[in-house]
Amino acid sequence: MADEQSVRRVRLRFEGEVQGVGFRWTSRALANKIGATGWVRNEWDGSVSMELQGTSRQIAEFFGGLGHAWGRYQPSYVIAESEDIKPLSSEYDFRASEGKGDKARRWRVVCHTRQTTRHLPMDVRSCGYSSDSSAP
Repeated sequence: MADEQSVRRVRLRFEGEVQGVGFRWTSRALANKIGATGWVRNEWDGSVSMELQGTSRQIAEFFGGLGHAWGRYQPSYVIAESEDIKPLSSEYDFRASEGKGDKARRWRVVCHTRQTTRHLPMDVRSCGYSSDSSAP
């Protein structure tokens, strides 16, 4: 019973179909629904990193919810790394951040005299483009 009530924090790295499928936003919604704290972010290599904090029951509920979140169209992923780390006392919610992988896909596109900001693949050559970390 004491183990069920004690708070633990888990550092995880997910690999597979985890970017571009709503994985971070689904994780945030599930964690906030069950009262867990932590964060999730995309990485450059296509993986997703996460730190999840809660009771053993909350963590089990998170993974149960994650397994059912996409219904019949479950993305294919594995937990490549998992380790228990020291819990934080100064955290009050679960955040989904843009992370390292998202910045690689930000580009400011300038066509003629009109400037627009769009998410475009790196091989776009139709307009002049430049790296811009301030793009939304």
